[in-house]
Amino acid sequence: MEFETLRWWRFTQYEIRDGYIRPTQHAELESYNPWIDFWDQKEVTSQKSLTRHYHALLELLDEIAYAPGEDGRAKDLTDGSKDKLATWCAKHGLLGVLLQRTRAVTLAARWTPLSEIFPGGASEPDKESPLVPAYTHISHQNTGWRRWKSGGWESEKLRKANESGRKKGQPLSMEAMRRIGTLPHVILQDLGKPRWKQEPLDATWATFFPDVLAKDPIVYEYPLPSTEEFWRLYCEPVSTFVEGAVMLRQAADRLRAMKPFADALESDIGSVAFGLDALHALVLPTSPALHIRDNGTFEQIWVPASLLGAYAMMLLQDLADQAPIYRCLVCNRLFTSKSPKAKYCSPRCRNTANVRVQRNKEKSKRTSNS
Repeated sequence: MEFETLRWWRFTQYEIRDGYIRPTQHAELESYNPWIDFWDQKEVTSQKSLTRHYHALLELLDEIAYAPGEDGRAKDLTDGSKDKLATWCAKHGLLGVLLQRTRAVTLAARWTPLSEIFPGGASEPDKESPLVPAYTHISHQNTGWRRWKSGGWESEKLRKANESGRKKGQPLSMEAMRRIGTLPHVILQDLGKPRWKQEPLDATWATFFPDVLAKDPIVYEYPLPSTEEFWRLYCEPVSTFVEGAVMLRQAADRLRAMKPFADALESDIGSVAFGLDALHALVLPTSPALHIRDNGTFEQIWVPASLLGAYAMMLLQDLADQAPIYRCLVCNRLFTSKSPKAKYCSPRCRNTANVRVQRNKEKSKRTSNS
């Protein structure tokens, strides 16, 4: 049995347009499980080098470059870098930085039948259920993204929200919601920091939905995250994508420098502490859950809010398993290994290195004999 919450979404083709990473017009949407390879390779031995999905994200940062603007400062990705970024997203999907940061969303109140908020007993039989103002709430739980409604059915709230021409599904006016005491908002975590803030929907949240900005982003009825409807609206600013990737790389780089405390300098301890804070903040939205295996037994899994959160949790588990990241001395690719002497990502690269050493020896020998 595979939890749907462990699946991630990706389009078959992306483009970089107006500062956003977005699917092309005819791209197809598909889902996949980024955890499969990680589970299959869970046991890391000292003799084995492994590549992880998050390695590809860190390597992408090494490959992209910015073109200078008129003032000489970096302004936009080069065309080649845009192609590499779009290709990476077609294979893995967007990072989901907004979902990584979102703790809870309260959408605009709408006139809703009371029976939809309190099924059974909300109205008398054979009578039409009265319309009441109801807010839609969205949050990430250990079973994925969930939506529920809270109804302002109390007489005082009905009086405050009193508006003519009520229609099912029609949003209340901002003034009516202000009288009730709740405006549409989102609670966001700072990226890489355990700090939260509340914002209106037309601030950070709306910037991830450029097609909604032309409408009314405050009262728009946003779909549930992780649904197909959501992903067809969601776009990721290039700068935000890069910021999320850099945060993960900083955590990995700082924690890779860990050494015994007896050998560590004060600067080393400070660097590791920064890496710990960043990684802990990135895994904060991830929740534990039980996964049912095909044979009917249970195992603990981690349910992240985003692909970025999944990568952070993979990194955390590798580090806890004493398997940090190394860079291959032959092909320059990243790999994970338990061996503190690891130098190569694969037997092929190890053989290539040995051949180079042997050739250098033979060349030195010929030089000394000449």
